[in-house]
Amino acid sequence: MIRPQVAVVDHGAGNTGSIIRAIELAGGKYKTVQRPNQLKEFDAIVLPGVGNFGSVIQSLKDKELLEPLRSIILENRFKVLAICVGFQILFEKSDEDISVPGLAILKGRIKRLDRLNTGGAAQKLPHVGFNTVEGMDCFTYKSSISNFDFYFCHSYGLPVTEQLDEFEIGVTDYGSKFISLIRKENLLATQFHPEKSQGNGVNLIKEFLVQ
Repeated sequence: MIRPQVAVVDHGAGNTGSIIRAIELAGGKYKTVQRPNQLKEFDAIVLPGVGNFGSVIQSLKDKELLEPLRSIILENRFKVLAICVGFQILFEKSDEDISVPGLAILKGRIKRLDRLNTGGAAQKLPHVGFNTVEGMDCFTYKSSISNFDFYFCHSYGLPVTEQLDEFEIGVTDYGSKFISLIRKENLLATQFHPEKSQGNGVNLIKEFLVQ
């Protein structure tokens, strides 16, 4: 069996070590990418993100990766897995750095979890630990996932009011509900960290790579 070739975007604000280990456990081969000329033929690209929305955008700009990644995702060229802040920068803007535009591949605005106003009780931020992703019972990548609990670490999220009708979505409740997973064609984006979600996360990455 040929092992999938995976490019891990190393923009300096990602959890690349854990992602690399998860890719290897999922049966893939990896290469870290820091410049646009390295984005050649891969089976998949992983866009990680840890920390601040604005710093991730700036780092991608500094490495001249922002527009190439935007084109790849819009043109559906490779499979792309976007994780945590990597998920958030796909949208138009974030309250974390309101003056910094996102990739605007998807419409929507990222907000602080305690400002989502969906009627739940306020919770301590950041949201850290395992939580359930609702809606994965009918999700494409689920055949080898034993339950729908994944590891989160964030203070900002995408409101469930954003219109993503053409996507498969998953929703998580942390006092207020937010969209924690989206998928359409070659794009899979997760607010949670599959690389830190033990067996469930590895299996999710494996199904993403091979389907």
